[in-house]
Amino acid sequence: MNEILPLVDALARPSIRPRHWDEVIEMTKEEIPYNSETFTLSQLLKANLLAFKDEVEDIADSADKQLKLEVQLNEDVSRFWEDAELQINTWKGVDVPCTLGGNIQDIQDKLEEHIMALN
Repeated sequence: MNEILPLVDALARPSIRPRHWDEVIEMTKEEIPYNSETFTLSQLLKANLLAFKDEVEDIADSADKQLKLEVQLNEDVSRFWEDAELQINTWKGVDVPCTLGGNIQDIQDKLEEHIMALN
């Protein structure tokens, strides 16, 4: 039991997403109803996690790193776009704002960078 509990704990981390459970299911060849309201420890133990101890630990560690990157990326993207502004100007004597001014290229570059990072 001392060997299995750290694996159970690793799979209970907030960073574990359905894609990680799918990896465990594929690896163990055992159906694990992780999203069921009636999911029990005995169902998890049937998967023989000890036979895949290193792999399960790697999945959990990878999930932690992915969550850390996801949080950092979301913070960076949100922080930039909360303060980003487009400057709208008049054009050739027209008193109605109708052109964009300011750092359009910088904003467009940042938009493209964030789109690539989020994909």
